[in-house]
Amino acid sequence: SFGAQTACTATEQAAIDDAIASGAVLIAAAGNQGAEAGNFSPANCDNVITVAASTRQGGETFYTNFGNNISLSAPGGNTDNEINGIYSTTNNGLDAPDQDSFELVSGTSFAAPMVSGAAALIKAVNPQLSPLDIRFILETSSRSFPAGTTDGFQDCIPERCGAGLLDTAK
Repeated sequence: SFGAQTACTATEQAAIDDAIASGAVLIAAAGNQGAEAGNFSPANCDNVITVAASTRQGGETFYTNFGNNISLSAPGGNTDNEINGIYSTTNNGLDAPDQDSFELVSGTSFAAPMVSGAAALIKAVNPQLSPLDIRFILETSSRSFPAGTTDGFQDCIPERCGAGLLDTAK
């Protein structure tokens, strides 16, 4: 998970195209600036699955980047209180590994791995699927965004948050 507020460069796009041609599925975190994802690379590059972060209820988080190039959303946490965050492993070592623990986190960098895991499950069931096939399955099996969420910035809508919420069970 990395990104920059820049256009997708020709070099970056060529690398993505090569990876896709070899069968790789590329998933990008949308970014956490609360801005148009089309202004951030690699989320704005062609052929990547760009993931926005939703709240626990499925609303739009205050921080997620948004826009027409978002493929779908997945839980990214909202650390305004403990119930809405995502626990992740961490280590408190500054220069070397030290004490392992869990930390309450949020961000599109935590939503994108959920989509990566779902893509890996799809690929495990049918290794012959292309990256485009996997993107299609993820988007068309997503759950509709709920209305009336109260734990985020606003309700997600497809124009801002993609096709829907990741639904691995489908």
